[in-house]
Amino acid sequence: MRVDKQTNEKLGFLAEKYGKDAKELKERLVLLATEIKDEHPDRGNNTCIALARRQLIIELRGSKRTRRTSNQGAEMTGFILGMDRLRDRAEKYNEAYERGNAVIGKVKTDKVSNLPLMLGEDGERLDMRKTVYSRDNWMYGKPLPGHDFHRVVHGIAASGDSAPEWFISHVYGDLAAELTSKDLMTPVSFQAVAKENRGDNGEMILTLKSTPEKNGSLPLDIEGAAQFCSSLKLGASARKIDLADIMDFIEEHWEGEWSTTEFLVEADVDSIWPSDFGGRIYLSDESLEFLDDEFDSVMGWYRDDLDLTFAEGSRLLLCCNAFRKKGWDRELQQETDEWGDPQINVLGWFPMPDFFVPRMDSETEAGPPQEEE
Repeated sequence: MRVDKQTNEKLGFLAEKYGKDAKELKERLVLLATEIKDEHPDRGNNTCIALARRQLIIELRGSKRTRRTSNQGAEMTGFILGMDRLRDRAEKYNEAYERGNAVIGKVKTDKVSNLPLMLGEDGERLDMRKTVYSRDNWMYGKPLPGHDFHRVVHGIAASGDSAPEWFISHVYGDLAAELTSKDLMTPVSFQAVAKENRGDNGEMILTLKSTPEKNGSLPLDIEGAAQFCSSLKLGASARKIDLADIMDFIEEHWEGEWSTTEFLVEADVDSIWPSDFGGRIYLSDESLEFLDDEFDSVMGWYRDDLDLTFAEGSRLLLCCNAFRKKGWDRELQQETDEWGDPQINVLGWFPMPDFFVPRMDSETEAGPPQEEE
């Protein structure tokens, strides 16, 4: 069915308004007009085109309403398995202002941080960085917030009857600050929007819209969730691996900078070395006994906001990522050319109830941290 010039122009306008492809809209219009013509052969082509255009507009409006609803988030259920340290990206900038070198209407440079400082007309601190991480700073010239919180969370989640998927979410502002270790390794529900694009390893990318709430109706406990992650393919391996497979995982998923993608592993606690900012934990399991490699344990770094309720001898389910560092020559006090043993960053842990040894100063039972009464 032929589409006249005026209708083509209207289709172009609709395509731009609703973010659609004009060619696809034309194909849909012709299909609708043909269906109308088949049902009402006595109607002329122009009438069928006009009716089809009205139907097409109704469909486009409906899709716009659906997108508006989805922006508010769908209810997701699952587990937050790990999260990194809470960062305040405005902290150093505010510290520079605290040193008292800023004046109204004139840019000065802080001698300690080299950050540009300037106060607004009312004495408010302004963000005078033209670029941030090599990108244009959209906050340039605007008031600097008192805090700019950010953290990254990882886990598995699903909406409705869909199958659970591994997800990653960058969380900002007060919502990031409200997330705590009490949200880890326990069934939760939350509002989130899933982006159309995927992560580098096929992860679902979520934008959190609400703080997680405990969900006792989820038909899956943390041990079942860990078993499910064993079936989530990640290249040649899976999202849950044995400790003995960590070298193979690093070789496949590490590019020499930062760390690998996140994964789960079960391991026994050999020793714990706490510090004011977290500490080190040495992990082993039976699978390491059958390796020819020199290392018989894996060192992990943990944050101070993770609740340490267990002692040596406990068995943990951990969410982490892995990396290696160059070796260190103590005599020459310099790096060597050889890579050291694998290490992990611990993002979350869960003491397995059947292998839980409590700390001497802790009365907590095995499992995730409990809410205070």
